[in-house]
Amino acid sequence: MQFKTNLFHKLLYLYLSFSSFFISSGTNVHGQYGYFSTPSANTYGEASLTYGISRGNPKSSLFITASPFNWLDASIFYVDISNKEYGGSLGSQSYKDKGFNIKAKIWDNNYNFKVALGLNDIGGTGYFSSEYLVGTIVSRKFHSSFGIGWGTYNDGINIKNPFSLVNDGFDNRPGGFTDSGGNFDFKKYFRGKASLFGALEYKLNNKLSVVLELDPTKRPGMVGYKKPKTNINIGGKYVQKNYEISAFLESGNSLNFQLSFFQNEKKFNKKNIYSSQIKSFQKLQDILELNNIGLKSVDTSEKKAVISVRQNSYSNQYAANQAVLLNSLELEDLSEQEVIEIRQFVHGMEVMHVSYKKNNLGNIRDEKYINHESIDRRYTVKDSYPYLYNSFSPRINTILASREGFLYQGLMLEHDFEMVIDESLIFKSNLKYSISDNYDGLYIPPPTTYPNQVRSDIKDYLKNYDRGIVVGRAEINYFKGYEKKHFLRLSGGLFEDMFGGLGLDYVYHPEGSLIALGFESYFVKKRDYNLKFGFKKYQNYLSRVSARLQEPKTNIYIDVSYGEYLAGDVGATVTLTKRFDNGIKMSAFFSKTNVSFSDYGEGSFDKGIRIIFPFPNLFSKNKRLSKWEWHPLTKDPAALLNKSNVLFDEIERYRIY
Repeated sequence: MQFKTNLFHKLLYLYLSFSSFFISSGTNVHGQYGYFSTPSANTYGEASLTYGISRGNPKSSLFITASPFNWLDASIFYVDISNKEYGGSLGSQSYKDKGFNIKAKIWDNNYNFKVALGLNDIGGTGYFSSEYLVGTIVSRKFHSSFGIGWGTYNDGINIKNPFSLVNDGFDNRPGGFTDSGGNFDFKKYFRGKASLFGALEYKLNNKLSVVLELDPTKRPGMVGYKKPKTNINIGGKYVQKNYEISAFLESGNSLNFQLSFFQNEKKFNKKNIYSSQIKSFQKLQDILELNNIGLKSVDTSEKKAVISVRQNSYSNQYAANQAVLLNSLELEDLSEQEVIEIRQFVHGMEVMHVSYKKNNLGNIRDEKYINHESIDRRYTVKDSYPYLYNSFSPRINTILASREGFLYQGLMLEHDFEMVIDESLIFKSNLKYSISDNYDGLYIPPPTTYPNQVRSDIKDYLKNYDRGIVVGRAEINYFKGYEKKHFLRLSGGLFEDMFGGLGLDYVYHPEGSLIALGFESYFVKKRDYNLKFGFKKYQNYLSRVSARLQEPKTNIYIDVSYGEYLAGDVGATVTLTKRFDNGIKMSAFFSKTNVSFSDYGEGSFDKGIRIIFPFPNLFSKNKRLSKWEWHPLTKDPAALLNKSNVLFDEIERYRIY
């Protein structure tokens, strides 16, 4: 029986709108908090990361969603459409697409009703472009949502576009996409046909629920779905700890399966080790080493003690300061001092000097910035350089949504080595060995290599991973700091898989300031594809200036840089970052260069998402922060160097206010 926009749909919509006993739902096929195809007004919560895979016919997708705020979710997705071809010379390949979704909660009364506004496939090719306004009612047993959609969300219960009451231009939605796709097209949003949708989820027990959904997705549409027998989806969800499995009958003619994982690492922190049995400076040194903090020296005067330490293990200065303070309170040699000052160093650079009163340690963030004065040295640690650090670990490396196939991956055994020659001079290396990979299947060349090929030949590097041991990095770094405001890094060697050379980074960041300025200048050469020590002919000299502004209440950073990129183009990159005290970061960025629309191709500018998060390690229970970055396309313009140490970030960890 085929259901159209009839009495059944209207009654179902009214029921979904006014049901009153509700719980929370899970993840939909777009990676959003929702049901199967439709969204909920809920969001995942601050410092959350959700990722998963959806398998249907003809569309399969991978998605990842980051939540920098309680009210905002941002999703990216990779899609493989099996019944469509790329076209042209790639006609034998199934169609691949990438996109970006965003959802903002605009009303939350903290009880049982929420409202959210969302946009899917922003600036995409139009295959999944849609906008929606959704309301959600929640409580113990049920979860229900009802909303209105536009774009590809226009095949539910059709109604007149409410925005046309303001301007009848909203009745029409332009077709196709601007330029080559990838641009924001404000002439489309919330225009054209509008339709109502809704969903109801009933919880059978703590793990299992059933879902009934009125799906507004346009079918067959550009994706080429099967002609629907109904736009009612029905299925179930199973939730266990931090993952969810769902299966549903889509449009009455296709089964869809999905596996999703959820993480919230807002409390991802290192636990400090304390002892009340510290009776000497040597014991203090020992206990601080257990906290991954190196004691440099202890100075004293009649009323204060100055403890100098070095560390790069903590994501903010407060956790390290707390470990130093609490382990110093019982030290007999410091019993007469009323004030403890802490100086923190990283790579030989003094980055902070703060003061705490012993009788007022209730708030570790109540720090006072001071200048160092010469007092009596009581204890000095004698270092035995060089220090050597080694680690072996298996890592999975993936390339998604290439034109040859949906997923290419490799299992790599990597060796990371660091030699601290002295406090300011450090050698770093990374060696890789491919245990297994399928990169030889990457054979399609990039469509453009303008203005110079610096990133679009990534496949030629990946295909050499299985040629024995390859060198990912081999560089030496020298750091220097002056007066806790001037910071310098000199580097030379193999910086990353694709480039080596010589470089200088400078940052001006006075202690206590919310503004930092920077400059960098590099000579770079393109590395050989065999990833040994040879170079190709391409080289470039490039310089950039930059500025960082911190908003202390929300820990939001705005970074702006301008100058030359690796390929020789010139332009600006703007990055907006939400940083959490535990070191987790979620960033969105875009770059605009002097490369023309016609030469750049899809998007006409670069944009993407960067996440620093404790991604799960299949081979270890220990979590560590890992970096993951997404661009819609691999292009040569707006390409920046991948650095082992970003001087802004090295200092930032000690400047959380």
